[in-house]
Amino acid sequence: MNTDLTLEFLREIVRKAGSQSKLAQKLDISRSAVSRWFSGSSISLENAHKMSKTYGVPLEFLHPRITKYKKVLNEINRLHD
Repeated sequence: MNTDLTLEFLREIVRKAGSQSKLAQKLDISRSAVSRWFSGSSISLENAHKMSKTYGVPLEFLHPRITKYKKVLNEINRLHD
């Protein structure tokens, strides 16, 4: 579940992008993924990583349980660099 602060951040980046669809295109993800975030679904690690790189936001802010996934994160970083 997303925190109020995370939802506020998501609303702001959607506003700046112009729409959920445009944000999805910018991040190269599905529009339904973006829509689910506003319904309380957690952001996947991969999508959190994309947003972190695109917007310079710490992964811990987007995905609070991130410390449990350090090995997965390291692999994602390796694949995307």
